[in-house]
Amino acid sequence: MINVLNPTAVSTAGDASAKHPRVSVALNALRMAMCASVLSVALPGGAYATDFCVGSGDDLYQALEEAEGNGASDVIRIRVGTMRTLWSVGGATWNLNYSPFGGGGVGGLSISGGWNSDCSQQTLDPTLTVLDGQNLRPVLGIFSTVPLPGRDSMQLSVSNLTLDRGRAISSFVVAGLTVQLTDGVQGDSISVENVVVTRSSSAVFPSGNAGPRVVSLVSTAGNVRFRNSVVYNNNVSAGFGGNTVSVVTDQTAVALISNNSIFGNVGSSGFGGGMQVFGVATLSNNVIAENSSTISSGTMQLCILSAATVTLVNNHIPALGCSGVPFSNVGTTVGAAQWSGSGPFRVPNVGSPLRDSGTNSPTGGLATTDVRGLPRVVNVLVDRGAVEAQPPANTGPTITALDPLAGTTTTLPATSGSVRTAQLFFLTQAGTGTAQTTLDCAATAGNAAVTFRGQQTISNGGWALPVDVAIDNPGPGGGSVQATFVCDVSRENANSYSLTYQFVVSDQPLFRNGFE
Repeated sequence: MINVLNPTAVSTAGDASAKHPRVSVALNALRMAMCASVLSVALPGGAYATDFCVGSGDDLYQALEEAEGNGASDVIRIRVGTMRTLWSVGGATWNLNYSPFGGGGVGGLSISGGWNSDCSQQTLDPTLTVLDGQNLRPVLGIFSTVPLPGRDSMQLSVSNLTLDRGRAISSFVVAGLTVQLTDGVQGDSISVENVVVTRSSSAVFPSGNAGPRVVSLVSTAGNVRFRNSVVYNNNVSAGFGGNTVSVVTDQTAVALISNNSIFGNVGSSGFGGGMQVFGVATLSNNVIAENSSTISSGTMQLCILSAATVTLVNNHIPALGCSGVPFSNVGTTVGAAQWSGSGPFRVPNVGSPLRDSGTNSPTGGLATTDVRGLPRVVNVLVDRGAVEAQPPANTGPTITALDPLAGTTTTLPATSGSVRTAQLFFLTQAGTGTAQTTLDCAATAGNAAVTFRGQQTISNGGWALPVDVAIDNPGPGGGSVQATFVCDVSRENANSYSLTYQFVVSDQPLFRNGFE
């Protein structure tokens, strides 16, 4: 990356200082030291691993500049907020190119968002940290393209970010996110996880040109892991062979693509706004649907350019295309996704083919949370796509037993008469008065006939109605009369649960027909 500053640079959101049109390199270094927290750790051979904590688009730009030139592994943590800058070289708003370095240097780079003011705690929701391209140029590009003898393997990671409003103004350009690691070193890895890419666009290009992309991941060695991410609401002139998302592996590289949601994108080629895969790849639990083309009514959602090396496991892809049938295709569903919501987070509805239908052991592993930072597996099986449907909110009261306590034995004194009647009382908590809770009891064991009032509605918030229990003595004789029964509690919009009780009528020396 050439160190050239945009002469029209202005202040960014969250940074009130004005930028002079021409800022010296020395002033940039001073500003970096003042505005961004930097921790350097010595490594063998004199290299340094630097940990950056940045809070503005300008600071992020400077952190990438330093990371590119220090010949070491680096960590860049970005605070919550929207980052903007007009400083740009090499095409992307934020750009890093490792090509000039070699000889055992540069072990990797990690860029992540969602951090608090001192970068000590992270919130996983990617929408909290936004890199805004302002519809001017591509958002984020990371490149290592020249074979470097003796270089260590490299790990490039991007996570917990939203890349917004990228713009491609020439063909072959990627508007949102580019990660290219093509120097062919074994052990290399690319990881993109919990990332949202949205509202990117491009200029219009002739149909014969290789058009732009929104996301491009390219590697010639090691693994590419693309997981738990959302690409939606982008509109690019795809040109020849174009798709919104492109994952390319060559030589010895393998792509592991799982639990992504790619939808609502528009392209201008017959391939439309879906995804394109070339090379060895396994796709698991993805939703690639509802993408469209401005020139074709039969848009394919996934374009497989090397069918013999692609494996599909439990994806939702209504239309496959390009080179035909993949090497293996298990559990692919088609039709409507049947999800709801707005923005990037579309939640599978009850009855959706996406719900509880994925594989819990995808190649490349299953994340512990969904893209929002919520639990990844709610029921037995993971949902397809980046968003996991969570249990519905409990709008009814929480019910607890008051008398008797659940799981205990209550001894009732004997009385004259053939039936011993008792009542259960319950206390409801956190009731709002807007929902309904019911109680339904049934005997499960015992030597007495037990009858209950039918299903009963429990009052919301405060004391509940009593539940009547009647224990009937079947005939004369000695011994105790007992019964075990279970009351099923059903709360509106919440899971049911059971309360178990045992009632015993005490033994009497002269136990005849009736309770004495």
